[in-house]
Amino acid sequence: MTTTVAYPNELATRRAAAGIATPERLAELAGIEPSWYAHIEAGEILPTLDQFDRLRAALGGVEPERLYMFGIARTIGGPKPDTPPDYAGFFTAFEDAGHLLVSREEVTWLDRNVRPDRTVDVFVNLSCGTQHSPHVLLDTVSVLEALGVSFAAGSGRLFCCGTYYRGAGEPEAAARMNDASVGRAVAWGAKRMVHMCTQCQNTYGDVERRERLLGRDRPANQQMYTFLEQTLRERGDRVPWRREVPAKVLVLGQAISPVHGEATETAARVLALVPGVQVVGLVDEEISNVAGMRNGVQILETAPLAPDEVERRRTRLAELFAERGADTMAAMHHTGQQWWSRFSSDRLAVRHPISILADALGCAHPDRYQAACRLGDPEAVLEQTRPNWRSWGLEEERARRLAQGLFAPSYASGPSHCTCGGQGRCAADLISLDALAGPARAASHV
Repeated sequence: MTTTVAYPNELATRRAAAGIATPERLAELAGIEPSWYAHIEAGEILPTLDQFDRLRAALGGVEPERLYMFGIARTIGGPKPDTPPDYAGFFTAFEDAGHLLVSREEVTWLDRNVRPDRTVDVFVNLSCGTQHSPHVLLDTVSVLEALGVSFAAGSGRLFCCGTYYRGAGEPEAAARMNDASVGRAVAWGAKRMVHMCTQCQNTYGDVERRERLLGRDRPANQQMYTFLEQTLRERGDRVPWRREVPAKVLVLGQAISPVHGEATETAARVLALVPGVQVVGLVDEEISNVAGMRNGVQILETAPLAPDEVERRRTRLAELFAERGADTMAAMHHTGQQWWSRFSSDRLAVRHPISILADALGCAHPDRYQAACRLGDPEAVLEQTRPNWRSWGLEEERARRLAQGLFAPSYASGPSHCTCGGQGRCAADLISLDALAGPARAASHV
């Protein structure tokens, strides 16, 4: 395994400040084998949660974020909450949100454990939170098919990295989930796992590095944008482009860990390879402060913004993008796509990078999540998506609560409900049964 600083930290600095002269002495105080601790301080691997707690205690009770940046500290884990989390409810909420917008017949990825029917080069973990906006899942699968990748893809709890359990102070449960997920990928013959979610990459990568140092084999782990960039560059002139996508893009990224930062830069490079796309730069702090941020769970669990506040942000964001010479926001992470969908307009398109790539390859799907946001009528969404959620056996009241939580009236945006911001870049001009329910497509690749 290449020894790189995957996990930059302040262990040496804090050790010196605490008057602990050598790494060996800190290892002794924390009860960690010195040669193993050397890998931790060098940033090659992460400590386990138990080791981390002992290190923090030996350093005088230092807070986690004083030793690692937030995204890395989150990967290590956190203390057990007073009330155990509702794990089943957590994963089911993601699934149900997806089932509102995509029918059982349309699913082109694994959502249950099945016997592999072939051997593949790559297993793609499409993540859990991405299910809120399932057009991204559809687009990812169709892009990989168009590029001729040998793969199987899965989404949801069966392929989860285990971060949620780590964050709740249950590393053993997290390890069991991670091992089971890897086992399902290996069953398909995959030597490499590719992850849509940056946090999945952090957690799977942590386990892989530790296991390899112990002499155990483990599939290599790679972030989705890195894989896409490599694939596009390897294909070169053989990439089957179908059209130019006229878009001047600012990329919304995250810098909470090296993986997040690298994925942001790589997403921008991938977009720059798409015919017609101009990458103007990254979304800056001024723009981010106007938009704010909520993930899918927070959107469901918190009150929607007031209509006048939504319109204020929507207008101001379009102005700021225009000032920077951009007309499209592309979020590296799916949570950004979901939240910003509330602020799309005829002046500002909100599109996921992989959806832009799918558009250029001629295999994009309507963004039903954004269409429903802009409709802003939960009852209309409920009716238009009825074929979808009924195909999953979802109860009507459950579907109604999801529609009400996700697609509040305050986010409605004018009479022209185009799913790409009104700039002619999508097939669905109006929100309709076709845009939300969509045509069925068999999951032939799985």
